[in-house]
Amino acid sequence: MNAEVSKWLERMKIAESNQETAFKKFSEWYDDFYAIVKTKIQGRSNAYFPKLTAKVWQLVPKMIMGGIGFKAKGQGPEVDVESVNLIEKLLDYQYDNPDFDEPMFKKLSDVLLDALVTGKGLALIPWTTKSVEFKEQNTQLDEFGEPTLALGETKVTKFLNAYPDFLPVNVFDAFYSPAGTSLQKKHWNIIIVTGK
Repeated sequence: MNAEVSKWLERMKIAESNQETAFKKFSEWYDDFYAIVKTKIQGRSNAYFPKLTAKVWQLVPKMIMGGIGFKAKGQGPEVDVESVNLIEKLLDYQYDNPDFDEPMFKKLSDVLLDALVTGKGLALIPWTTKSVEFKEQNTQLDEFGEPTLALGETKVTKFLNAYPDFLPVNVFDAFYSPAGTSLQKKHWNIIIVTGK
C-alpha cells in the first residue's frame, strides 16, 4: 500500500476514534429532533412532543430569509467608496448566483440545521468552473443593408464560467485532527464529499 494512503487511513482511524462520542451525541440529538423514540418509557405515554423541532424550524427560516446583506469596509486613510459598493454588489450577486445547482437558501438551510441541532455547521467554498455553450442565430444583411436572421445558421460561443460555490458538508462527514483549538487550526482535516 502506498505510504501516503496508509498515512491518511491511520489519520482517519484516529479521527473516528476521537469523534465517536460526539457522533453518538449528534445522532441522539437528531433522533430527538425527528421525534424518534427507541425505548418505551415505563408508566408513560408514547406520545412525544418535539419542542426542539418546533424551535429549530422557527429559527432556520428567520436566519435565512432575514436578509443576508453584505457590508464591506475599506481600509486606510483614502477609502474608495465606489470600490466598496462594487464589492458589496459582487458579494450579493455571488450569494444569489443563478449558476448554483440549488438556490443558496436551500444550501444554507442544510448547514444551519446541523448547526442548530449539533452545534456544528460546515460548508466548503470551492472555486467552480463550468463550460457554458451559448447559441445565437447568425445575421446577414438584406438588399437594403439591414441585418436579418440567417435561418438555419447558428453561431455557437463557448466559454468558461467560474465562481465560488457553496457545498454543505454533513456533520458526520467531517473528520479532523485531535490537536488544535479550532477547525482552522487543526493539523489536518478529512472531509468526505459525495458528488452529484
